[in-house]
Amino acid sequence: MKTERPVKPKHAPLLGLFLNGYEHMRQKMDEPCRRPLLDIAPLAFGKWYYTALANETILSPANILSLDFDADDKTEYSYVMRTKPAEEQTDEEFISEYSFTLLGYSTEAHPIVEDLQTLIDFCTPDRATDEHGLLLKEEQSEILDKLSMNAEFYLEYLTRLAWLHGLLVPMPSIHTQRVRPAAECEGFFSQSTEDILFQLAETACMLTAERFSYTMELEEGIATADFFYLLLRNHQEVDKIFIDFYKRVDVDIEKIWQTAPDQLTAEEKSIVSSFLFTGIMLDKWFLTPMSVFFRFIRPIAFTPMRFYNLVNNLAALVLMKHNLGAELFTPPTYYSLTKIGKALFSDLENEGIDRQKMPTSLPYEQLVAAVQQENEFRIQERAFLMEIVPDVLSIKVSQMKDEELWKVLEVGQDMDVNVLCKDLCAAFCMEESADYLLSVPDQNGFHMDYSAKGSKRSLNKANGKDLQELPLEIGSKLHLYPTQVKGNGLILEIVEKGKGNPYIMYPRVTEQSEKIIEMEKIDEVF
Repeated sequence: MKTERPVKPKHAPLLGLFLNGYEHMRQKMDEPCRRPLLDIAPLAFGKWYYTALANETILSPANILSLDFDADDKTEYSYVMRTKPAEEQTDEEFISEYSFTLLGYSTEAHPIVEDLQTLIDFCTPDRATDEHGLLLKEEQSEILDKLSMNAEFYLEYLTRLAWLHGLLVPMPSIHTQRVRPAAECEGFFSQSTEDILFQLAETACMLTAERFSYTMELEEGIATADFFYLLLRNHQEVDKIFIDFYKRVDVDIEKIWQTAPDQLTAEEKSIVSSFLFTGIMLDKWFLTPMSVFFRFIRPIAFTPMRFYNLVNNLAALVLMKHNLGAELFTPPTYYSLTKIGKALFSDLENEGIDRQKMPTSLPYEQLVAAVQQENEFRIQERAFLMEIVPDVLSIKVSQMKDEELWKVLEVGQDMDVNVLCKDLCAAFCMEESADYLLSVPDQNGFHMDYSAKGSKRSLNKANGKDLQELPLEIGSKLHLYPTQVKGNGLILEIVEKGKGNPYIMYPRVTEQSEKIIEMEKIDEVF
């Protein structure tokens, strides 16, 4: 049985920093974003739990709370957050139910083992799946309510783990794809929790390697299970993981990091552009599972989480129907082995010094008071910035030669015209935009042409000119050509003008065509 305890009253103020910050911003987002933001909240909390609350310190919630947990050399305690199922809420209900539970993770009792057993029981005698072997969307809510963490990615991870470990097998079916438990399940769960965790850790590293190899189209032998398993032997600088990984493809990224951007070759720039994708993959398929799901490691991100940025970025991805992983799965700076991680995997001779070891001389209450004061300062700072409510334009941007390619943007009227033109050309994959032409009709219907500073044409320059300085009215149609040749370009139709929302970041995309959504999904294989 898993070790489960209610929230200690003295811990509530610290946990409330996430709840108040995240929920306060979630309420301010567009209505279509609120439920997806609620669904993703348990995973966002899991990332916040390992993030410093004060810049460049080790004062993460996990580290601060560890000072007040029971002195147990075998158990890693951690809070998880659950949210109220979306179908139980009305559209008008903004403030939703959140609950926290303190769970214990040890070699004697572990939530992921029980959750895996719950998944197997749920698939007995069999269940329908999609083409990837994952449970159908309409059935997920039932099992999510039974898991220790009601997050969709956690369920996906458990399911992939079960498939790869051979606990699930295909069920013969004519018209649908179905799954059932393997005959080996009974023997597997009859083992000790410690033996099960050893085996699951190996399979988890195999899953990481499989996801890396498939998604990044790597040659055999580059991303291996052994490479990731060895990362569980001691405390790690995450930068070193990057360095060692890129060495496997004969790339010296330390040299690239030390090179000025304008001195990089085309090949080196391509490698730099891969860093973001590699980071997402590493965090999604290794660092997050090993910390938030298994609790084998305790990461630390030294840059505090800013809810204004986080929730806005997540909401923008929801509106564009993009994968939320690009925002959630960002690698930390460093991680230490936890109590259970040390018990299972530690190489004692080479474990190294734990950079997150908290000083026992500082009492828990004093640390909480300090981070609350820091948080209050951030709230006041953000409130000051929000006193300025921007005037915004809603613009529908569409390609001239394909009306099925369009986006609706909201931009501040104080936005630089040159910046907008460059961004739009990039958004619609019009690379050659150094000599663009923007044609703007005035009140009489005559067009005034603008180009970038440095253009060879003797036109009005867009640099340093705000949108509010242009004669824009609702219904106005501007034409943007990436080059001076008036071939294929973009039509910018002013849809709406008005006051913006001080809680929302501009510019942003509020809607886009299905054709663009499908095109952009190609880049979201992670």
